[in-house]
Amino acid sequence: MMTAVLLVVALTVSAQKLSKQQQEDAMINLFARATLVNGKFAITREPITYYDYWAATGEKAHGPNTSVTNAAIVSDGKKQKMVNAINSYFGERVVSLATNAQIDEAHKKIGLHRELGENSIAGSGFFLTMTAAQYRKFKSQYDGYNQRMTSPTRSKKAKQKKTTKNQQNNELRFNF
Repeated sequence: MMTAVLLVVALTVSAQKLSKQQQEDAMINLFARATLVNGKFAITREPITYYDYWAATGEKAHGPNTSVTNAAIVSDGKKQKMVNAINSYFGERVVSLATNAQIDEAHKKIGLHRELGENSIAGSGFFLTMTAAQYRKFKSQYDGYNQRMTSPTRSKKAKQKKTTKNQQNNELRFNF
């Protein structure tokens, strides 16, 4: 499934600017990619990609010959800019940068997908974390949203219901 997502991402980013829907999908996808570690915190299982950074901040951080699906290698200031943008998007503090201790604990407990060298502990890229309470809250909302969108038992009337773009955006952003 992740390969399919990465393929779709790679094919849809040929334009210079991401659509609002692509940005929202990327924000929501953060919760699908996170895992709870020892009941203490949740962490993204893969490093943040250049696409994630682009979707959150609206700016590209990769060069013309770099795939958007590569782990984002950016400065600490750009990492914090992404965290601030995500938190601003949700209107509350949701994510923070993973510390080395959190990365190490998560790697030992759940295994992280990283671009590792032979002797590398940190690997390439960076990870985002959230508190266990925040993760449970947003994961529950994500699961409910995802279930509503894919449920085969939705009524025909619900399928045909038309909403304005603003209503859809508000639903995704605040009720997600």
